[in-house]
Amino acid sequence: MCIDSIFRTARVSTMPDEILFSVTEDSPLNFIVAFIFLLVVAYVIASYLNHAYFFYRRDRLVVLWFTFVIVNTVALHIPYVVVSLLFGPIESSRNVFIFVVKDYGRADVRWLRNDPSILTSEIFVVTVELWLSFLVVRGIVTDALYRHFCQLVLCTCQVCRIWFVFGPQLLGGFPDMSTANPLHFLMHTIVGNLISFGMPALFLYESYLDLSTGVMRFVKPYRTSRSPRSSRRALSTVRNRDSWLWHS
Repeated sequence: MCIDSIFRTARVSTMPDEILFSVTEDSPLNFIVAFIFLLVVAYVIASYLNHAYFFYRRDRLVVLWFTFVIVNTVALHIPYVVVSLLFGPIESSRNVFIFVVKDYGRADVRWLRNDPSILTSEIFVVTVELWLSFLVVRGIVTDALYRHFCQLVLCTCQVCRIWFVFGPQLLGGFPDMSTANPLHFLMHTIVGNLISFGMPALFLYESYLDLSTGVMRFVKPYRTSRSPRSSRRALSTVRNRDSWLWHS
């Protein structure tokens, strides 16, 4: 019974450029199951890194999120960009690697017809955001000074990209989004975009806390009065004295 159902579910085409699979296309569970699977993979990788390098508690969530970004980009965004650029719109494609993106496209049809704004943002994801995510995770692992710079740039890019992609639809009354299936619309567009927007915004604040804490530890002892000018003068004296530290 199980073997028969497997053969009914999967059917391989003789076309050289695609591997065809029949999936339950009307179910939003494809997106949910894929999200949970990728999150579990990211959690396993982040747990291994934490066990090997012992991160601070706040850094564990940062590593988990950006590991998930890396896994999600490799598993979903790169195949979407490759198939879109090589084979055209994915609406008629049956490639197994983009069935989750097609499921998302039932809520936002711009993904199915290769909208230039969507394709441009996806190319940016796989060429810029992916490598910045690697640098952030590596910066946390090695306790590098560039970690917060990369994290600030990456989170700002993610927040702006989500707004520029989803904002016009929100302000225009969702002209390209299907509201016929409330579950599709809720899970794919509302929840998905809120998570993609909210987590980078949270980590922008996390970088601010870390940087402000580090700066205040150094500056606070030299705040001799309420006057900003006298505080700057005291700090300037320290900079001149410890010039090797500031220029190293």
